Amino acid sequence: MLDGPIHGVPLGAENVRISVEVPIKEDAYLLIPNLLGDIFTVKQAIGTHAAWPRNLVLMSHEENSRSTLKSLSKKPITQATYKMPVSVHLLQHLARIMDKSTAVMVPMEDGVFDNDHNTFINSNNIIQFCLMQPISTICISIYMRHLWLLLKLKDEDHLYAFKDPGCISNEAGKIEARSCALSLRLESAQVDQLILVPYNTGNHWLLAAINPFTALVYYFDPLSNISINTGMKKIVEL
Repeated sequence: MLDGPIHGVPLGAENVRISVEVPIKEDAYLLIPNLLGDIFTVKQAIGTHAAWPRNLVLMSHEENSRSTLKSLSKKPITQATYKMPVSVHLLQHLARIMDKSTAVMVPMEDGVFDNDHNTFINSNNIIQFCLMQPISTICISIYMRHLWLLLKLKDEDHLYAFKDPGCISNEAGKIEARSCALSLRLESAQVDQLILVPYNTGNHWLLAAINPFTALVYYFDPLSNISINTGMKKIVEL
């Protein structure tokens, strides 16, 4: 139903009426709260109707069927069988209607990579992430910022620190410069703090967790390769 008031409040030409069935994030605020009914969050709106901006609603004709949005595959996740969660599907939908020349600015506070700066993500970066394609350094950096914020909320940011993967990965320049960038980050580490260092070989992401005070390096490879990547090894050894 695309018209008519909701609880006595006009719907508005740019909005549609939605029914909340399953919340993804219960404490998320409604974009258009129902002030008369004291309904402000998605959880409070379960089983009732609310107004929602039309451009943020995936209409039924944009999918093969309604069940496609609700079903989550129980099969192993592969490129062929991957069923996109609703939240990721909506993110992809927003990315596709973004202006291709527009990039979203994300502030990278000083505590994330030890230098205060802004980074930018465009629609192509977001769509690659949604489709489980090889993801960019920007996506990894923004995710690390998210982890840093979670650590700060839990007062655990003293346990871990992060290194900007754009400064040390395969395409970042000469190995001496990349190793120097890592060295500067290790010098700023607190006692017993692990420095998380993502590294892109060119088509694959690895992770090193480094404790500079004990000279221990923990190496993670999601492909479970026995041999350590020589490019990352040289940077850490230098």
